[in-house]
Amino acid sequence: MSRTSVTMKPLAHEADMRQAARLLVPWVAWRAVVGAASKIAAWSARRRQVDRTVDALSQLSDHLLKDIGIHRSEIRSIARSGSDATHNRW
Repeated sequence: MSRTSVTMKPLAHEADMRQAARLLVPWVAWRAVVGAASKIAAWSARRRQVDRTVDALSQLSDHLLKDIGIHRSEIRSIARSGSDATHNRW
């Protein structure tokens, strides 16, 4: 092998690596955007579910809430924690 071909191979490899990095950066950035959007969507869905649960429980009478073991002041907390709150109460 000639001396120039030996020195050119590492440079060609470095160029390939730079090209790969240029292609990878937008993909990683896109994944970050998609990941953030997914988290926002999940948070929003969870928030809507909590609001629906609060609305449903708030419409119940104090007597019925007492029958199921919930005080009116606990409604939002129970809605946020989901079914775990009722399991932890016993």
